[in-house]
Amino acid sequence: MTTRYFYNVISGNVVTSVYRLILDDEKEELYDEKWTPSGWVDSDSKIAAHLFRGEGDLEEVDEATIRKYNPEIFEEQETSYVSKSSEERR
Repeated sequence: MTTRYFYNVISGNVVTSVYRLILDDEKEELYDEKWTPSGWVDSDSKIAAHLFRGEGDLEEVDEATIRKYNPEIFEEQETSYVSKSSEERR
């Protein structure tokens, strides 16, 4: 599996979005995703458009840079379930 990371950068070197492109050799599938606080979602082919047609303002970065400035991207997404006691439900 090969993963490449990209930032969307606007004027003033402000990072607005983080994207990743994953090539899964075993499944022969390609994923083009955008990071959101809820996790990774489909990016509507923004990386593909950048790489193949030169569209968009993306800049490729390595994983170490992503880990340094956006460590939350690599944290496990936790789901917490809160259950009320039978007395609280009454």
